[in-house]
Amino acid sequence: MTTRRCLTVLAVLVALAGCGGSSGGATAPPASPSPTIDTGPAAQAAVTAAWEGFFKAGGSVDNHIALLEEGEKFRAELTKQASDPASKDLSVKVTGVVVSGTTAAVTYDLLGKGGAVLLAGSTGEAVYVGGAWVVSKKTYCGLVSLQDPNGAHPGCA
Repeated sequence: MTTRRCLTVLAVLVALAGCGGSSGGATAPPASPSPTIDTGPAAQAAVTAAWEGFFKAGGSVDNHIALLEEGEKFRAELTKQASDPASKDLSVKVTGVVVSGTTAAVTYDLLGKGGAVLLAGSTGEAVYVGGAWVVSKKTYCGLVSLQDPNGAHPGCA
């Protein structure tokens, strides 16, 4: 992996956590299957909002936890990442969402300072949990594993 790609992955992880945090907060409830999940424009908009909210710098750690599947399992890691000042300029721009049942394929660009594209055409997944769309733990774990392939990442086992 190139140094630039490693730095980009690190930047994504920093953006995940935002700023601030607290020791309390709720986790998303377990997924419950529903044959009537909307897969049209409203679902695509909800997925986009969840993804852009999760990857947006700022906000509380609790807000990021609420937008991540089984987010409470990642509290320590998200809290640690929130203290990195490099996250303040990072965000994502969702460029595509394909909803299929309780999952959605998401295509996005990682953006840096001034909206400069750092990583174009990346892909990930959202899941429908407890009546809301959230970033999948599979996607989050993939990103943290790219950053630190030898480290233990609580919640990813």
